Amino acid sequence: MIIPSNVTEIYFKLKNRKQIKIYIPQLLQTDYDAGVLERYFAQHKITKKIYEINKEYYQAMISKNIEYPFELYTIIKILWKLTGVKNDIKINNKIYYGVEDTNKRSVERAEFFTPGIKRKLKNLTEFARIDKNYVQ
Repeated sequence: MIIPSNVTEIYFKLKNRKQIKIYIPQLLQTDYDAGVLERYFAQHKITKKIYEINKEYYQAMISKNIEYPFELYTIIKILWKLTGVKNDIKINNKIYYGVEDTNKRSVERAEFFTPGIKRKLKNLTEFARIDKNYVQ
């Protein structure tokens, strides 16, 4: 089998780059105090597999750091609501945006750039602390 020289060149160029690492956010009280979390994802352009990555990896990929295989991935950031009521509600003409509904909107926007992210982020209240003081 003959391998085109450009494929070989690309392989050697990418093989020594930092490999993607699966990341699971470890939330702190400061995250809950802020009420939102920035989550970062990388989708492989060929396999379409989606990985959650940390902020450092995200920033390196976005800045096209040559130590990282940025050419192989589509990178996105999602704002993830952590605290509040579960679903959007209106009380006395004021809208309280719910955790689940807000995260659903975020995921739907992200789906445009990263098809399949909806399947990755099925639990829209992941990491959330729901305020149960309001009747839903």
